[in-house]
Amino acid sequence: MVSGTMWTLGDRGWYPVKVAGILVVLAALQYGMVLGVATEDTRVFLTVKSASVASLSLPDVSSAFVIVTDLMISPGGQPLPFLNGEIDETYFKGLQDIKPDVKFLASFGGTSTPPELFSHLTMGNKRRAAFVQNLIQYVTSYGFAGIDIAWLYPTTADKDGYTNLLKELREACDQMKLILTVTVPSNPSVIEKNYPVEDLQRYAHYVILSANEFRKLKKTSLIAPLYSLTTGSSNSLDYHVTAWKLAGLTSDKIVVGVQTNSITYKLIQPNEYRLGTPVAKLK
Repeated sequence: MVSGTMWTLGDRGWYPVKVAGILVVLAALQYGMVLGVATEDTRVFLTVKSASVASLSLPDVSSAFVIVTDLMISPGGQPLPFLNGEIDETYFKGLQDIKPDVKFLASFGGTSTPPELFSHLTMGNKRRAAFVQNLIQYVTSYGFAGIDIAWLYPTTADKDGYTNLLKELREACDQMKLILTVTVPSNPSVIEKNYPVEDLQRYAHYVILSANEFRKLKKTSLIAPLYSLTTGSSNSLDYHVTAWKLAGLTSDKIVVGVQTNSITYKLIQPNEYRLGTPVAKLK
């Protein structure tokens, strides 16, 4: 468990939010009617790897979305048993009873799922419909409150399949009163090339901009700086978020992913403790 202060983006700029998190902490913007809450609120998102779920503890978290990542999908489009069956369908339902305002989302994709598998499963209406049905059946049986799609990276050839997957998942999620989130790299280079902003805006409840790796390997640097240290640099969360907003993604959809771990460097010049110092290697 880690805790501290992170930053979230509001209509008038960035402001600090106290958080407690697991592995990665994400701040959502203007959470409101999605789960039937009548007033606007700031909702914290947390992520936890599926392999660590059995030891999950949330003593300081009373209200949050917890995204369970690295869930596996079979070549036939069927989500695989959770931890090879070590966790049954009552586990998340039990956690939900203890903390009713903590909502668990099942995340499919990331580095655990080859992009070619997503391409295959979304090719053709019948195959894609079966895939959507499998995902919905899985999350409802385990008591998840929603689905996160982290397809890295759909190509131009995948555009129709990707768009239709989001559309059909959103329709199915609305019927079952589930949340649909989409995780994408924060880097603006993927805008439209890999991820159509209009479709993300239309179908996702939230779009998670994963900003996990800004650091330079050959010099000391920040993991994900809020603002650029150099005028005109694109190496900042602010630059990335602004690019997505200019492309048409609204603030109420944006969730910014922030790492809470630290990095240890071996310096070439001992005692040169400043940003930009050349390093021999990461320890």
